[in-house]
Amino acid sequence: MKNLADLTLELSNQLSGLEKRCRRELASAERERDRALVAGGAKRVLSRYQKELDEAKQSQLASLESADEVRGRTILKAEDKRRGDLLKEERKYRAARKKATNKKRDQIQKARKKWRDAMLKARRTSLIEQRGLRKAADEALERAIEDARDAHTFAIEDGRLAYRVAVQDDLVDERLAVDSARRKADRSMIGATIAYERAVAHAETTMRRELRDHPEARLAQLAHDGKTSEIRQACERDKEAVFRKFTRERRQLTKRRLKRRSKK
Repeated sequence: MKNLADLTLELSNQLSGLEKRCRRELASAERERDRALVAGGAKRVLSRYQKELDEAKQSQLASLESADEVRGRTILKAEDKRRGDLLKEERKYRAARKKATNKKRDQIQKARKKWRDAMLKARRTSLIEQRGLRKAADEALERAIEDARDAHTFAIEDGRLAYRVAVQDDLVDERLAVDSARRKADRSMIGATIAYERAVAHAETTMRRELRDHPEARLAQLAHDGKTSEIRQACERDKEAVFRKFTRERRQLTKRRLKRRSKK
């Protein structure tokens, strides 16, 4: 039994097959038209028409390639900037860690020196007083070490948070730059396609005007227009039939699924 993925794949394959068939039929009709124009004495008209189409296509391809290259360079630049910024932030974070670690070490060293001084001072007192002094020195050392470790942990976490925020900012900046580059390229590509379509329309208009001096070729062009219209209409009908079939089978699949669920 087919599932939704099977139906979708089947739809895609059928549409792809239809597109290929339609392109073949249109290309065949165009070749027939070209032969008829040559036979009707409009070879020079056809030659100019095809030359204009080739030039329009070359111009479009050059514009598309240029837009794609600009997009690629902009994206690479954004990636390089992000890598450089991340490296700077990594260095800042490492420096903050090192500074916090050195500060903790210095604080603990100072605390140990105070503890040793307190121990020496305690030894010069009576045995009765030494116990209390030693205990007070030990507790002071423990507090100092704990404070140094807490300060170190806070500094590290603060540096890590700042690093993460900076990294996110850098990633956002990169994404914005990439999105902007893609939108700009898309606009350029759309503009190139529109310019190409206009050039094709202009070339066709020119050709039809020139065919007025070649009645037989002009009739061949009119026949070609009718044939291509029929081909396109047939293709659209076939596509609509494929979509209707897909919709119908998908609904049937949904009904079967709901029916199975209701039985559980």
